[in-house]
Amino acid sequence: MDKEKQFLLHRFKDLDQQAYYRNITTFSDFLTLNERSTLQENLEDYYCHISFFGGYDLSERQIAIFQSDAPFFYENVPISCIEIKPLSKKYAEKLTHRDVLGAFMHSGIERDQIGDILIISDIIYVFCTEKISAYIMQEISRIKHTSVMTRIVPMQDFDYQPEFKEVTTTISSNRLDTFTAAACNMSRGQTAEYIRSDQVFINGRLCNDVNHRLNDGDVISFRGKGKVVFDGVLGNTKKEKLRIRYRWYQ
Repeated sequence: MDKEKQFLLHRFKDLDQQAYYRNITTFSDFLTLNERSTLQENLEDYYCHISFFGGYDLSERQIAIFQSDAPFFYENVPISCIEIKPLSKKYAEKLTHRDVLGAFMHSGIERDQIGDILIISDIIYVFCTEKISAYIMQEISRIKHTSVMTRIVPMQDFDYQPEFKEVTTTISSNRLDTFTAAACNMSRGQTAEYIRSDQVFINGRLCNDVNHRLNDGDVISFRGKGKVVFDGVLGNTKKEKLRIRYRWYQ
């Protein structure tokens, strides 16, 4: 086990024990899919109930919540949502996820303090830990060449409905490798190597089993390629292939 993973597991154990022995709820910083999967590998080793939240449904980067018997509500998770808008639409550039993240990193903000970054038209929503929100509001006034203004959006007022591109196709089986080859337009050989190199996550958990069978509603993240919802098998063709539907997040 590498040192980075050892440190991560030690941190999880510390949060778990604090919550359990002090009868409180503790929180990690924002976790990557790999870090979240590491925590989920051995949930039976922890005293507390563990859940995840990233500020909205289907968020990718999430905070782990270590819950003792103390009462707990998701609105108490220390996450802030910051809305960022250009001061002038007329002179605003079209900003990307990379532009926003680069501005944050340049300001000295650690990556684990930042959750998902959503860009909806010319409005940017950034989820961050509560403790860093005031600093962001103070420091982020320009992204690339665009002057911006910021405000905190109350979590109860944030309503996000992702857009999807629906795909219907046929595959020989609903095994992970067969589906990945079709969805990502890869050969079977490329697909097997891709899956076994820890590039695929199903419902937030790492899956490197090419034979894994997909279930209706599975959310599958392909590192470097995107994320889909597997809606399931619609029926069989005359040649006994499976007709399936899935949706790419846009």
